[in-house]
Amino acid sequence: MANIRDVAKRAGVSITTVSRVINNIDPVNPETRLAVEQAMVELEYVPNQLARGMRTRRTNTIGIIIPEFVNSFYHELFQYIEEEAALTGYSLFVCSTREHTDQGIDQIKELISRRIDGIVLCTYRGDVRMLTYLEQVAGDIPVIFLDNLGRDYQVNTIYTDGFTAMEKMVFHLVDLGHTNIAFIKGLEQYPVANDRFAGFKHGMEKNSLAVDQSYIFEGDYSLQSGYMASQYFFEQCPKGPPDAIMAASDLMAIGAINYLLSKGIKIPQDVAVTGYDDISLARLMVPSLTTIAQPIRDIAKQSMNLIINSKEARAKERKHLVLEGVLKIRHSTDPTKPKVVELDLE
Repeated sequence: MANIRDVAKRAGVSITTVSRVINNIDPVNPETRLAVEQAMVELEYVPNQLARGMRTRRTNTIGIIIPEFVNSFYHELFQYIEEEAALTGYSLFVCSTREHTDQGIDQIKELISRRIDGIVLCTYRGDVRMLTYLEQVAGDIPVIFLDNLGRDYQVNTIYTDGFTAMEKMVFHLVDLGHTNIAFIKGLEQYPVANDRFAGFKHGMEKNSLAVDQSYIFEGDYSLQSGYMASQYFFEQCPKGPPDAIMAASDLMAIGAINYLLSKGIKIPQDVAVTGYDDISLARLMVPSLTTIAQPIRDIAKQSMNLIINSKEARAKERKHLVLEGVLKIRHSTDPTKPKVVELDLE
């Protein structure tokens, strides 16, 4: 296996010059740089990232922490962050907390031991102990939290405005003539769930519609909880079945639709269904799902920008970016829309 001495010999330069090219820390004559880079390719030389990190105090790696691997929203988020990272020469470590605080803190410690340059944290739960620990970590490296924390923790945050998005969804359903609207919410300890539920309630109030507690079901963002919610609304709800079901995530909406289809209940003729996230399955399923599309590409881009800019400028000011979700109207609420969304193969 080739080493830095071999590269220097092949390029006809000093080891110091090769190091400058690899670490990009000092100006190098373009012709010399080209010779070094060509030598690296010919020798299949791969720089030792850990050694580089010890010299430059950077490893060009970022830690991504997600709650689970089941929800495809996180697969797509990781894909876009990876694409943005590659454009700037960064690579990623990805791990899952499974929503266990101790496991999450242990994983953060493990990532720090690898000398990562920043952390992007996605979680349903804003656990005080983990957030307090992250505040300490943020004093040394950039930390990006992809949720509304509900209070001013000293970490960067980027999230979609769930309140306004859900309010917009209520207006969409009311415009279609729906008045008995049920809601599948997330667990109350999840700040993101509270934002979306509050937006739903505000939308109902602005349309002079009562929020009936018998039309509220608490789920956990899983397909199973969406199925159970729909089963409750149609088999046990004292008020009788709703004419529309809003879910705080696409997975719960898809679970609800699974129950409805199994019982021969027509969507949207008998009941309209909506979700939140716009995961790929929302576009692939039949009927196609009306939902709120999170600007996932922008979230990925802004996350990378915050990490890079914070690292370069040693910025101490925390950024709080609130992005706008987009209402995607499909067949699950509007029968004039195609049942199947055509795939964009480009």
